[in-house]
Amino acid sequence: MAIAAGATVVVVQTVLGHSSPVVTLRTYSHLFADDLDTVADRLQEAKIKADADQVRTDRPVSDLPMVKQEARHAG
Repeated sequence: MAIAAGATVVVVQTVLGHSSPVVTLRTYSHLFADDLDTVADRLQEAKIKADADQVRTDRPVSDLPMVKQEARHAG
Protein backbone atom coordinates (compact mmCIF):
# COMPACT_ATOMS: atom_id res chain seq x y z
CA MET A 1 0.00 0.00 0.00
CA ALA A 2 2.87 2.38 0.75
CA ILE A 3 4.36 1.86 -2.72
CA ALA A 4 0.98 2.42 -4.36
CA ALA A 5 0.72 5.64 -2.34
CA GLY A 6 4.03 6.84 -3.80
CA ALA A 7 6.46 5.91 -1.03
CA THR A 8 10.12 5.67 -1.98
CA VAL A 9 12.19 2.54 -1.50
CA VAL A 10 13.84 4.08 1.56
CA VAL A 11 10.49 4.91 3.16
CA VAL A 12 9.23 1.37 2.55
CA GLN A 13 12.49 0.00 3.97
CA THR A 14 12.09 2.09 7.12
CA VAL A 15 8.41 1.28 7.62
CA LEU A 16 8.94 -2.44 7.19
CA GLY A 17 12.20 -2.58 9.12
CA HIS A 18 14.31 -3.98 6.29
CA SER A 19 18.06 -3.91 6.87
CA SER A 20 18.72 -2.13 3.57
CA PRO A 21 16.96 -0.81 0.46
CA VAL A 22 18.36 -3.84 -1.39
CA VAL A 23 16.18 -6.14 0.71
CA THR A 24 13.15 -4.00 -0.04
CA LEU A 25 13.87 -3.96 -3.77
CA ARG A 26 14.49 -7.71 -3.90
CA THR A 27 11.13 -8.27 -2.24
CA TYR A 28 8.97 -5.59 -3.83
CA SER A 29 10.70 -4.46 -7.05
CA HIS A 30 7.77 -5.68 -9.15
CA LEU A 31 5.56 -3.10 -7.44
CA PHE A 32 7.79 -0.24 -8.63
CA ALA A 33 7.41 -1.26 -12.31
CA ASP A 34 5.16 1.66 -13.29
CA ASP A 35 7.54 4.24 -11.82
CA LEU A 36 9.49 4.64 -15.07
CA ASP A 37 6.40 5.73 -17.00
CA THR A 38 5.35 8.07 -14.21
CA VAL A 39 8.79 9.67 -14.01
CA ALA A 40 8.95 10.04 -17.80
CA ASP A 41 5.56 11.79 -17.83
CA ARG A 42 6.56 14.13 -14.99
CA LEU A 43 9.88 14.98 -16.66
CA GLN A 44 8.07 15.81 -19.90
CA GLU A 45 5.62 18.06 -18.02
CA ALA A 46 8.51 19.76 -16.18
CA LYS A 47 10.38 20.36 -19.44
CA ILE A 48 7.32 21.91 -21.08
CA LYS A 49 6.81 24.16 -18.06
CA ALA A 50 10.50 25.10 -17.92
CA ASP A 51 10.51 25.96 -21.63
CA ALA A 52 7.41 28.11 -21.19
CA ASP A 53 8.90 29.86 -18.15
CA GLN A 54 12.13 30.54 -20.05
CA VAL A 55 10.26 32.11 -22.96
CA ARG A 56 8.30 34.30 -20.55
CA THR A 57 11.35 35.48 -18.62
CA ASP A 58 14.38 35.46 -20.94
CA ARG A 59 13.27 37.70 -23.79
CA PRO A 60 11.37 40.91 -24.14
CA VAL A 61 7.90 40.49 -25.60
CA SER A 62 8.97 42.25 -28.81
CA ASP A 63 11.44 39.40 -29.48
CA LEU A 64 8.77 36.72 -29.50
CA PRO A 65 8.07 35.34 -33.00
CA MET A 66 4.33 35.98 -32.87
CA VAL A 67 4.83 39.62 -31.85
CA LYS A 68 7.30 40.19 -34.68
CA GLN A 69 4.88 38.61 -37.15
CA GLU A 70 2.00 40.82 -35.96
CA ALA A 71 4.21 43.90 -36.24
CA ARG A 72 5.03 43.01 -39.87
CA HIS A 73 1.35 42.63 -40.70
CA ALA A 74 0.41 45.87 -38.96
CA GLY A 75 3.14 47.87 -40.72
